[in-house]
Amino acid sequence: MKRTLTLITLLLLVIAIPFLMAATTHYPGGGATGTDSYAIHDQTSGEINAVAEKESPVGNDLLIIEDSADTNKKKKVKIGNLPAATGDVTGPATNTDAYIPQWDGADAKKLKNGVELSTDTTMAGNSDTAVPTEKASKTYVDGKIHVQGTETGLDTGGTHPVTAEEAESAYDAMHTQGTDQYLDEGGENEVAAYDAKDAVDKKHAQNTDTGTTASSWLIDSDNTGARVKYYSGALQARNAADDDYVDFYAKTFRTAPSSTQAGFYKMKELSGNGENFLAWQAPDAITANVTHIYPNTLPSANSWYGWGVPSVGVSTGVVMKFGNLFTVTAGEVTHNAATDAAKGIVELATPAETTTGQDDTRAATPDGIRGSTYGINPISINAVPIGTAVEAKTYEMFWGCPAIYNGWKIINISAFVDTKGVTGTTNVDIIKTTGASTSVDVCSTPITLGDEEYISDETINTSNNTLATGDRLTVKVEAIHSGTAPDGLTICIEIQKPEA
Repeated sequence: MKRTLTLITLLLLVIAIPFLMAATTHYPGGGATGTDSYAIHDQTSGEINAVAEKESPVGNDLLIIEDSADTNKKKKVKIGNLPAATGDVTGPATNTDAYIPQWDGADAKKLKNGVELSTDTTMAGNSDTAVPTEKASKTYVDGKIHVQGTETGLDTGGTHPVTAEEAESAYDAMHTQGTDQYLDEGGENEVAAYDAKDAVDKKHAQNTDTGTTASSWLIDSDNTGARVKYYSGALQARNAADDDYVDFYAKTFRTAPSSTQAGFYKMKELSGNGENFLAWQAPDAITANVTHIYPNTLPSANSWYGWGVPSVGVSTGVVMKFGNLFTVTAGEVTHNAATDAAKGIVELATPAETTTGQDDTRAATPDGIRGSTYGINPISINAVPIGTAVEAKTYEMFWGCPAIYNGWKIINISAFVDTKGVTGTTNVDIIKTTGASTSVDVCSTPITLGDEEYISDETINTSNNTLATGDRLTVKVEAIHSGTAPDGLTICIEIQKPEA
């Protein structure tokens, strides 16, 4: 405002200068005088008003002044160089309507945009840059108080509503510090002022090293839950009455070893039987993590999963026995072999070992027996009697498949003659007939008898070697020796139950 008054003063000075001069116009260089219609006169009204106006002056615009410091000589001055008046206050370039301005810095004589004048009666904005009006403050406070003795609640509709009756009851329960008045006097949980003060004096800050002086304390607040107790150097989980232990559950239970004692977990026998215990202890050094996983089911009568105590005493290490299967003593595992009189560990015999059948330490399995020679059944067909020459034809003698061999397979065929043939070979195949007329060759390459009485050199056709109930096997001689035919022919067919 003071800067504006200074400008007006200068403008009036400019206006006044011509009127203080004589009406006669003086021309530069002196001498000549005359009349100038464009001159500004000190006694003529409306001459400045008639001059064109610049509506937006800038700092470089010029004014004419008389320099008071230089015998009032006329000089020009830029508007931007006009001095500011002492005490001028400046404001921001922009501002928000209805905001309360604030000082921008100490003694800066400068205002900034300021803070909001809020009419929010809920104070929901929770802002540090808004000032509530008197009406907004009153409306908010009125919503948080109630009239004594009425049913209007505190924080009505909020997350923690309190009725007037509850508030009055809490007020009635208050007592003066140091008096003998009671909290909840006459109620179910009456507490004397002395006891309340003692409890306050013994309180401790959460997560600090300052603890309670009691030997045990309840975890919950209704005096019915578990109690934590420190007794004889051990932390105990007790019931509320402190007369028995309680169950303890944890996702992972770990022991804290020392430099001389590895992790140790022990379980005592019944309290009436003494102080003996069963324990698990980690070795002093382990190269990798080891986890003992129990089976999800136990055999009948716990026949294999139990504990044993070594006869040499606990001092040499606890023994873990699994029935008659194996024993763990001081880190050593000893397998207990099964016998014909006791259960234990037994190795299963392979089909080849079952065929050998010479040891008494392995157990034969059904599949081992099936795959051994004990699972092979031989079948004989006496096609040609002894003393009768073999002919090239299909013989009528056959073997029929009973139901017990249904699904079994032909795995080998052998041919025997009483007298071998001369010159050439005798070729023999087996024909399998199913039903009335369906016949197939069992061999893809037949048996070839040359200069021998016995041979088994056929190739079994695995597409035709499966037996079914009622199948018939007959002997077919496809060719005989060209010199002298052999006499007497017997065929031995070996069958076996297939793998499951």
